[in-house]
Amino acid sequence: MARLLQGRDPFSMLRLFVPSIVNYNRLVDGFCKCGRLESTHWMLYHMMVRGHRLNTVSYATLITGYCGIGDVKSAEKLFDEMSEREVRPNAMTYTAFLSGVLKKRTVENGIKLMDKIWEAMEYENDLQVNNSAFCDLMQCLCREGLFHEIFSIAENMPQGKNVDEVFAYGQMIECLCAFGRYNGAARIVYIMKKKGLYSQLGFIQCNCSWFTQRCRSVCRENDLPKAKEVLNTMLCKEGVDRTRIYNIYLRALCEMNNPTEFLNVLVSMLHSHCQPDVITLNTVINGFCKLGRLEEAVKVLHDMTTRKFCAPNETRHLMYFINLSDLEIKLNNVNYNIVLDYYCKLGLKREAYQVVGEMRNNGLKPDAANWRILDWLHGTR
Repeated sequence: MARLLQGRDPFSMLRLFVPSIVNYNRLVDGFCKCGRLESTHWMLYHMMVRGHRLNTVSYATLITGYCGIGDVKSAEKLFDEMSEREVRPNAMTYTAFLSGVLKKRTVENGIKLMDKIWEAMEYENDLQVNNSAFCDLMQCLCREGLFHEIFSIAENMPQGKNVDEVFAYGQMIECLCAFGRYNGAARIVYIMKKKGLYSQLGFIQCNCSWFTQRCRSVCRENDLPKAKEVLNTMLCKEGVDRTRIYNIYLRALCEMNNPTEFLNVLVSMLHSHCQPDVITLNTVINGFCKLGRLEEAVKVLHDMTTRKFCAPNETRHLMYFINLSDLEIKLNNVNYNIVLDYYCKLGLKREAYQVVGEMRNNGLKPDAANWRILDWLHGTR
């Protein structure tokens, strides 16, 4: 479904899937993302003919679509329709509408709308809905530059107990870091300290969010020494998951054209007795593939399979083997799919089928995803 929606052909979905309310909502979302609101109305009519009743998710998706094209008035009319059909708006519905209101720079109306968000959270029984709405709200406020509103929420916490406090502060820190407001994120940490929420768990979560955003921003600037400094700062902290920290750093390195550093990080992990996991392997292989270094990606995949690691020929200062017999890394289809997908994109049929053969040699059976990728290789993508 996701592949077809990304292909901007939602109509084809009707021939392939059972028309449940969940599938219809996904199709409506696909039309809205394509900007085809007229087709969305046809889909809604099709839903009602089939006996389906629009729910809160349906309306939230429609509101997001209208706000995306700047038609706030049509989005606002949907609230009247929800009232007529006895569908109660939840926090996600109001948050979707808020994004459109703030894009029109009607900040006063947006502030009033936030009061409705807090009120809707009171009536919501699903905590995940409130958490998702709160995340969207933070991103919306940051996107529109209303950072002072985030600080006001941090001080007063108008959502009350409807959103976990540590989770809420963590989202504030993550969003502020994502928009480069590191001093603002530090201010949130200071507020947590005053409220006695600076526990070890909260400290680690906040620092991981900061570390993720900081690594990405530094790597986008191709500042490798600074990136290493940030990595070492996190590794020196007590209680952190070192493998997770390395995985975050490896993912950030994908922003840089520096394949040698991938191998340096793996060597550093092994020397510090930090065990790589499947995510580490996926990240390294995906990074090589993004850089067009397919030979290195296959080499890493093969060496991990045989419990050893050998640096590629281009990295001459790492021309030695490291024994990984003690590392019980279990490969799965996802590892092979990464390399297989890139071979198919380049039209390398022989190499693609060699990957499938290697999967079988290692006791893995190709699944539907593997065969779908190979199907694309033969021109049906």
